[in-house]
Amino acid sequence: MFFVRRSIIVLMGGCFTAAWALYYGNAISNPFFRKGNWVVILIYMLMFYFLSNFYGGYRIGSQKITDTVYSNLLSLFIVNIITYFQITLINRWFLNAGPLLVATAAQICIIFVWSLAVTRFYFRIFDPVSLICLYGGRYPDDTISRFNILADKFKVVDAIEITSGEKYDYSHLT
Repeated sequence: MFFVRRSIIVLMGGCFTAAWALYYGNAISNPFFRKGNWVVILIYMLMFYFLSNFYGGYRIGSQKITDTVYSNLLSLFIVNIITYFQITLINRWFLNAGPLLVATAAQICIIFVWSLAVTRFYFRIFDPVSLICLYGGRYPDDTISRFNILADKFKVVDAIEITSGEKYDYSHLT
């Protein structure tokens, strides 16, 4: 799922690149030449990658969509705040935060759409795991209902009651 990580990094970096190229790159009192601009953009993308990875923003399929969105939003806000301070240090004085706020609004929309699209894509590729519930005694309604809540990840196929001391042949279940 490396392309998943790459796609969100490229999208976030693209929004920042637009803000940098349209405003900040020219507004700085001593602007960079090409290589300096690319380094600022690369640093932005690396910070987003590492923070999003640290907060679990790429754990598609193993956590809820809301957790994925929250992780990426948290990473986005931290990276954008750090980046604004970097821009301020490069310029040696505060610049207008408006272009970065517009880029942040676009990035928030991208995060929501990306999380939904990637999660749907993931579950379209990977079918839910089929489970057979083995129980002794009382029928496990509560356990089966917990797995049914996660219907996109697990599918309880059957529930079989077992008793101690008997031998069972489970070869027909696979």
